[in-house]
Amino acid sequence: MSVAYGSHIPRDMREDLVRAFGYLERDNPLKAIERIVCALRRFNALPVSAQKNVSSRIRAFLDRLAVHPRVKVMLEVAGQTTIPYTYGKERALAVVLDAFGSMLSDQERVTREARNMDEGKARQARLFASGKEHLSLGQTRLAVAFFERLLLEFPKDTSYCLPAGQALVDAHLYAEAAAFYRKVVDTHEHFAPAYTPLLDILLQLEDFVGAEALLGRALRIFGEHPKTLLRLALLYELLGRDEEALVTVERVLRLDGTLSQALELKERLLTERDMAESGQKLPWASNAAQVAFETSSVFPSFSFVFPPFSSVFPPFFVWYELWSIQNRKNYQGKNFQRVEYIYWDYRRKIMSLSANMWTSVSGLLTHGEKMNVIGNNLANVSTVGFKAQRADFADFFYTEHGTMNGQTQVGKGVAIAALIGDFSQGGYESTNSATDLAINGSGFFKVRNTGTNAPAYTRAGDFFFDNERQLVNPSGMILQGWRVNQAHSINISVDEAVSQATLDSDIRRTGLVKDIVLDQWNLVPARTTNVKIANNLVNDNSYDVCSGATSPLTALFDSWDATKANPLADDQYATQSTIAAYDESGRSHELTVYMDKVNSTLLNADQTVAYGFQNIPEGYSVYEYLVTTDPKDDMRTVAEEGGEVPLSRSTQRKAGVLLSGVMIFDEAGQLVNQSAYTYNGGVDVGDAADFTSNKANWTPTSFSSNGLPVFTANFSSKDNGDYVDLGTVGENLEAVNAANTMIELDFGLRTTTTTAPWRAGLPAADEEAPAPDAQLGSLADLAVVNGVVDFNNLNLVANTAIDKSATANNGSSFQNDIQDDGYPAGLLSNYKFDTDGVVYGYYDNGESIPLYQIAMYDFHSTQGLRREGGNLFTPTPESGEPIEGVAGTGTFGTITSYYIENSNVDMSREFVQMISCQRGFQANSKSVTTTDTMLETVINMKR
Repeated sequence: MSVAYGSHIPRDMREDLVRAFGYLERDNPLKAIERIVCALRRFNALPVSAQKNVSSRIRAFLDRLAVHPRVKVMLEVAGQTTIPYTYGKERALAVVLDAFGSMLSDQERVTREARNMDEGKARQARLFASGKEHLSLGQTRLAVAFFERLLLEFPKDTSYCLPAGQALVDAHLYAEAAAFYRKVVDTHEHFAPAYTPLLDILLQLEDFVGAEALLGRALRIFGEHPKTLLRLALLYELLGRDEEALVTVERVLRLDGTLSQALELKERLLTERDMAESGQKLPWASNAAQVAFETSSVFPSFSFVFPPFSSVFPPFFVWYELWSIQNRKNYQGKNFQRVEYIYWDYRRKIMSLSANMWTSVSGLLTHGEKMNVIGNNLANVSTVGFKAQRADFADFFYTEHGTMNGQTQVGKGVAIAALIGDFSQGGYESTNSATDLAINGSGFFKVRNTGTNAPAYTRAGDFFFDNERQLVNPSGMILQGWRVNQAHSINISVDEAVSQATLDSDIRRTGLVKDIVLDQWNLVPARTTNVKIANNLVNDNSYDVCSGATSPLTALFDSWDATKANPLADDQYATQSTIAAYDESGRSHELTVYMDKVNSTLLNADQTVAYGFQNIPEGYSVYEYLVTTDPKDDMRTVAEEGGEVPLSRSTQRKAGVLLSGVMIFDEAGQLVNQSAYTYNGGVDVGDAADFTSNKANWTPTSFSSNGLPVFTANFSSKDNGDYVDLGTVGENLEAVNAANTMIELDFGLRTTTTTAPWRAGLPAADEEAPAPDAQLGSLADLAVVNGVVDFNNLNLVANTAIDKSATANNGSSFQNDIQDDGYPAGLLSNYKFDTDGVVYGYYDNGESIPLYQIAMYDFHSTQGLRREGGNLFTPTPESGEPIEGVAGTGTFGTITSYYIENSNVDMSREFVQMISCQRGFQANSKSVTTTDTMLETVINMKR
């Protein structure tokens, strides 16, 4: 074909059109489409006036192009090939179609649709023929692909659905045929002819669950049809579910009361139930043939699965063989009894030599399955966390034979008794990733499928953080664990027991297990709620720097003067420890704990005794301590003229003193008790201007629910957050709100009860129960009276419990171990995993915060776990429900970061097993050939 163009058409556009026709003549419609699109693009770029001159020529060209014989295949070929258009294939085709659509008349469009319909039928025939051709050549995957393309390209046409499925069945591709028929049923749900062949194939493949589901689907779509219900009832009987079978056959008879098979089935089921209830033996030996052939008339025999069986053995013998090898563990009750009797009824018809051959066939089959297990183990020798399997054989069944000495038994083959999983520890491989985790010992990780939310369990610890900061495995399943409670608060509890959960563990898990996601990239500041100090103090009277002849237990307190630039001079204490405390906004404030030794006896200048200790055991030593902050930071308020005034801007000499007390050590230097006095804002201050210096206003402090003494540090000047008033907690608003500003003081000693946390004096050596509640005193009661410091006037902790605490020995130096739990704001900079499975976040403020704790799981029987692939296991009734816990506790192993657990396949063991399996297979094949030679000898006897 040729065409002439006017000279007014631009040259480049004219060249595109000429090339398009040239490509069509050379049978290259794709290139032709490309040139057409280029021409139309240039046309759109022309001015409007030029378009008017050119449009008639292009229209004439498209008229002629529309009737070109090559145009009809453009779209089909274009749909299968990638076209390198700048604007993309879809846009290019759209331009061409729009151009064609504006030129074709309605009559031409109808003609084209009819032609396309005819071409569709032709294409269906070509696809079906191509599928059968590939099937004849043994190219199964290509054949199935062509058959599935029929469903994809012609979703409304069922012409070739049944022939294609039957072609797969004829080629003995039963699994592929079942998959194809499933797609037909999913695509054409109301296409009834597809249900029957699919049901037959499912029964032949022993997919009874799928068969039951298909029958249920047919009943929902097509209604209760008697024959469909009868099939379902027979399936229930076959599976030993007699009660369900009886209910279903009743439904059949309600629809068609004359159906003979239903009546016989009901009678048989009722007879079986009556005989079973009376303890009689089921009479399957007498009517085995009837049951076999009646059932096989509804459910076709399995003989085609292994074609050699069909020429020698009846259908139910094949069925028995398959069940024995594949489902031996499911033999229970009537199912086993029925098949057993049928087999024994038929076995008398089997030639002994043929039986020998099939005995060897069982050996070939089982050795072949064992080779599959060995091959799977070797294939996964480098799989992370893979657990090997072992195929254990068991002798099959035995037949009775008569001998001169009576009855004896002859074996009839072998079967796989069980596949035993090897759940022993695999080897470790070091990596460079902190998220690679290996379990050293028992246990499994739990992961969640994000698509289905279904949980699974694995030993493979090759995890990593994805773009959403989720800790996932290579399959995208998220590791599960508990979030760690980051709450920074304490509770004052007078009438409640001490929280044991906090005492037992520093890791506070909350809620149910959930996805491990690093969502705390920004660490909000946390105020200090606990200060822990463990000192090794010197037990030497020379460290009594700040002595007090009138009140030695409050010498440091008496020396503090907030009105001076240095409230406590350097020569007025033995040692001090300073720690940064943070308020709720992350601002840092200094807390200083001063300590000074208290001599048990003080002499005056004239060597007379100034005071001595009373009611304290011999050998005990005492240290005074004072918890302070910079007076300028002490925002607790006092009532003065003009309203509430912060201590930092008042004339109070004890501004900055937060807690005063003593620590008592036994003769071994172990801390055994302490006192803790704080300013009581609820007392009547009277007319004194400096009422914080009045020791009567300093009373024993309260205890937190953790059993530790507390003090207020109202750095932010919060309302009603200034004082602790023991005994009025829950009633006094100041005491309740002060909990938001309190800090626990932890010297390593706590009370185990908060109902009566203080007692007067030390307990007697033979005292078993705590002393009765005593009247709480104050610092004013600690003065020297008649030359004696009476420790019965000192309020000490009742019911003490000792952790790692301060000590007082005869060493030569002070050692301080100081910690607090507050911190400023920070950004996540790194992370780590410890052996307990705790995920720590490291922040640029120097803090390491526990974020999650990985959940660990174990099972009563790991052999009962179901293997799902992808290194995953799921529980079954045989495995039992998962046991939940954490790493390093109970029977659970620990977690090691920077390592992964390799496969536990032992290649040397597998190769030995392979050699043994090969020899076994070879020996069984030799038995088959030998039996064949013997049969040939028997046949030749007639010659």
